[in-house]
Amino acid sequence: MLGSFSVTKLASKISDKSHHLPDGAGFKNPWASFQSTTPTFSAIGKMLLNQPTTPQSKDRLKVRPIDFDALARVRALAPTSNLAKDMSLTWLGHAAFLLNAPGITVLLDPCLSDRCSPVSFAGPQRMVQPPCKLEELDVDVVVISHNHYDHLDLDVMKKLAVRKPEIIFFVPLGNKNLLVEAGLKNVLECDWWDSYELRIPKTDAVQESPKSSSWFKSSSAPADLSAQPAIQITCTPCQHFSSRSLFDRNATLWSSWFLQTPTKRFFFGGDTGYRTVRAGDDEDTVPTCPAFKDIRTQLGSPDLSALPIGAFRPREWLSAVHCSPKDAVDVHTDLQSKKSVGMHWGTFSLAGDDYWEPRLLLTEELQKRGIPLEDFITVEVGETVVV
Repeated sequence: MLGSFSVTKLASKISDKSHHLPDGAGFKNPWASFQSTTPTFSAIGKMLLNQPTTPQSKDRLKVRPIDFDALARVRALAPTSNLAKDMSLTWLGHAAFLLNAPGITVLLDPCLSDRCSPVSFAGPQRMVQPPCKLEELDVDVVVISHNHYDHLDLDVMKKLAVRKPEIIFFVPLGNKNLLVEAGLKNVLECDWWDSYELRIPKTDAVQESPKSSSWFKSSSAPADLSAQPAIQITCTPCQHFSSRSLFDRNATLWSSWFLQTPTKRFFFGGDTGYRTVRAGDDEDTVPTCPAFKDIRTQLGSPDLSALPIGAFRPREWLSAVHCSPKDAVDVHTDLQSKKSVGMHWGTFSLAGDDYWEPRLLLTEELQKRGIPLEDFITVEVGETVVV
């Protein structure tokens, strides 16, 4: 038992460790799609002088109140109930989401503080407020993609754990110590392709061997499971980097995540790039990241995906680690995602793109390719998508 769940680590599907540096020195992106694009100090100075550091548009996303009563009704259903067919995803701003399914509520990358910064008095400040108060969140699991301050908000995580000590935290390799030193418990640290199965125990049930667990392999769950299956969580690859200071770059792993209930599949992109585009490059001819096709091959196509679309300019600096809207559509296509939601935009000013540019360019790219606009959407902060 861990927290409120019976937790089992499953056999890894892939044993490739090409993303590990020798002698445990850290991690790397192992694909030709990643090339270092670290700018020079002179280039940074030129950008600061010639490019606005805050969005030019004055309008902001609307914030909707969350219907927590409706979410609670879904969570209260038994995962194997005939009524338990839906999964809902609520955007809390930036890359933070509340994933709600029968038997479980998962919080992803909950950066809910006023600034995404190591200090509270400086750094990128929130332009749109969260749609709820922290004390309104009743979650079972927190999933973190990497240690950047706009994704791993340690202050928020500590407050959540004080209110509910049984919360389980999933983090990529190397991040456990940060959480444990902050007083957090129930921390599971994952390498790419590590999978855990979470079940709701029954007092009158005999636990099933993980080898015989087959409900994740199809969209329909058997009715005679000895324990209520809640979710399978798999740490999956993405193209990014890590650091919380000037001296720990790539010392810890970054990841995307694949979450699967008895009836639905969800992919969380975290922070990722798709290709490296240098000045003068033709975007359509440079190598692209193969990770997302690999994820689809190993785990299936998601019913719903959350994919980053913002903080992508200047492209010659950020393309290797941040998706543009065009890149995000490519990821959506590689995954063969049935529906995707854009994230990593509209909340903090982290790069040179204008406020509404990610949404506008996403629409243009979908229209250009003949993809229905309802297949890849953007939502208001606090809005819930149900699949």
